[in-house]
Amino acid sequence: MQKLIKPLKPGQLSQPVRAEDGFHMVMVCDPHKPNTALPTAAQMRNMLVEKRAELLAQNLMRELRQDAVVEIR
Repeated sequence: MQKLIKPLKPGQLSQPVRAEDGFHMVMVCDPHKPNTALPTAAQMRNMLVEKRAELLAQNLMRELRQDAVVEIR
């Protein structure tokens, strides 16, 4: 497998290789560096406060809808 992958450039597809269960083809992808930066304590605090405020707002709206009385004249 290493012989198959080594000469490939990113985005290039290998030649088909016969295997017991069919054919295999390999493609090398561009290396991708994930964003591993963790949020700061202040950012986490803000996210938690926003989430809690959103949940409270949803609960208040639900209560308002349940208590609402609509009169049609």
